[in-house]
This record gives sequence, structure tokens and C-alpha cells, in this order.
Amino acid sequence: MIEIVLICAAGLSTSMLMDEMKEAALGYDEQIEINAIPEGKLGGLSYVPDLILLGPQISYRLNDIKNKYEPKGCKVDVVSYADYGMMNGKAVLEKGIKIINKEGK
Repeated sequence: MIEIVLICAAGLSTSMLMDEMKEAALGYDEQIEINAIPEGKLGGLSYVPDLILLGPQISYRLNDIKNKYEPKGCKVDVVSYADYGMMNGKAVLEKGIKIINKEGK
């Protein structure tokens, strides 16, 4: 199973993106779990996901979050402004899967 967590300032806009990604995930053979949470709840995660994707509005946190989660085996990246603005869940999911597969789970 692949686990992806989306992070944004309040968790509202990423919830919409999460829904689009979940719909796109139905086309994959592997089970994909996608959750969206506000930035303030990131420290409370009880598990380490395969990938954390940041909304572009909090891209300034990229290095901090990478430093905390990449040593635990989690990849961290930022959703592009274009895909985020268009709520292109399919493109975001495809990019996320490539990141996970390219560098291993």
C-alpha cells in the first residue's frame, strides 16, 4: 500500500485535491491511501507515509519537513502551482507515484 499525505495551511484546499487524487487512484492496481491535513497537525502523525506533498502556499517549509521526515524514509515534495490551482489530482498522483518509485519506498 502507498500512503500519501497532503499538507496545506488549513487543510481545506488540499481536501479538495485529495478527493481528486482518490478518484484518480481508482485506476491503479495498488491500494493508495491519501490524507489531507493542515500544517499544524503534521507533527501528530502516528505513522510515516511514503510521501508528503506540500501545497504551494507552504513551500517555504520544504527543507524543514524534508529534514524531519526523509531520514525516516518518507519522500517530501511540493505540488506545482498549476496542478494545485487546477485541482489536477491525476497529475499530482502520477508525480507522487514517480517520486516514490524513482527513489524507492
